[in-house]
Amino acid sequence: MTWGETSKIDPKPFARAALSIDLEDFYHANYPRYNYRKLIGSPSRLIEPTEKMLDVFDQFDHKVTFFVLGEVARQFPWLIKKISACGHEIATHGENHFLITELGEDKTIQGLRRAVGHLEDLTGEKVYGYRAPNFSASPGKTPWLFEELVNLGLRYDSSRFPAKAYYGGEPRMQKTPFVINLRNGEELWEIPVSCSGPAGFRLVWSGGFYWRVLPLSFIVKKAEKLIDKGNPVILYLHPKDIDSENPSLPIGRISNWIHQVGTGKGYEKLERMASQMRMKRIIDLIPENRHDKKQEKREYETTTAMV
Repeated sequence: MTWGETSKIDPKPFARAALSIDLEDFYHANYPRYNYRKLIGSPSRLIEPTEKMLDVFDQFDHKVTFFVLGEVARQFPWLIKKISACGHEIATHGENHFLITELGEDKTIQGLRRAVGHLEDLTGEKVYGYRAPNFSASPGKTPWLFEELVNLGLRYDSSRFPAKAYYGGEPRMQKTPFVINLRNGEELWEIPVSCSGPAGFRLVWSGGFYWRVLPLSFIVKKAEKLIDKGNPVILYLHPKDIDSENPSLPIGRISNWIHQVGTGKGYEKLERMASQMRMKRIIDLIPENRHDKKQEKREYETTTAMV
């Protein structure tokens, strides 16, 4: 697949902050020599922190995006319906939490189709966004992914990591949202999580481990600086990031520290952040005139035929 990226767009219409939640359980993680399948059946730690998040969002009137793992949707369908009923965006995190670079094209696409169909059946709403587990997508390693997302009716991808990461990342890619021009003539928005710094030397401060270890004042200042420049802010969290009882994993001391550090004060930190920042759904950041070209064409053809 050949495709290009459009970077020269006017960012001001969506210069706001969006919060995304990767809805997965404590054991859904990717570390060397770790297979989370061995922990399936363990007591779940998903419900309590997720409902705490929903309470915070309701208290401060935030509507955010949930990237829902297919395995979670099948285990807790009532939770997905509740999240959707609260007005939050339901997007897909794929069927399972294996790296799509390891799953390969066929298994990833089959899982995506099942996951998207199930979410749409549960909520009665169209799914518009996707995030690959552990940000494991890139044009070099998964070039087949992006056209498939458009084929499924999705409007944006949030799977590419604009800095060096545990499993790769793209430290020289554009840091702010841009449009991917696909080979078939379609467009897909790429929505990278927020970071700062020059290409090759970037700091991701917007979520997960980084959000847990960095001071909230630092995160808020970085977010305000981006918005002041007319750029959006994309934050990301997991339920385990605010779970004071987040269990350890069989992954070794250093990896467990990464997995657990800061979770004891995560709920308080989320409350403070929610009181200081106005947070939206990712779909709310995308200008309407960039993702409704087919409808515009149909309306034009209908009007022309009537003249």
